[in-house]
Amino acid sequence: MKYLLLILSFLLVMSCENSKEDDLGFSADELPQRWKLVRMTGSFAGSESEGTAMEWQESYVFERGNTFTKTRLRDDQVETASGSFFLIEAGEEVGFKLVFNQDSEIIANCTSDNVEFLYFDNSRTSLRGSWWACDGPGLFYSRTD
Repeated sequence: MKYLLLILSFLLVMSCENSKEDDLGFSADELPQRWKLVRMTGSFAGSESEGTAMEWQESYVFERGNTFTKTRLRDDQVETASGSFFLIEAGEEVGFKLVFNQDSEIIANCTSDNVEFLYFDNSRTSLRGSWWACDGPGLFYSRTD
């Protein structure tokens, strides 16, 4: 009987963890996921670009095991960085905390550390970078698979 209660308790905990992910609009069952930069804005009105008109092309691939790879193509040069991601909730906002394994020029943040944040929009269909909070460009991503 104790063994049966232990198994039921474990199953209950696991189902709660899965429902938490679903409540946040993200499911680990849908990995890998690729998110591509589709729009970039500047700090002044009218400084928006899309597609090939952007300064660079960029994507994130989120893999099982909570790992990710970020790739940026700029002036025919490809730079890649990788690390671990964590699903986060910050008040009303839900997104990813990305912790890079190494320093890289493609880490888009307001500090000099190896952490980057991406947040879902309300419909959970696009991500936006947090770099524009400190005068960086507004970066907007759409899921491609």
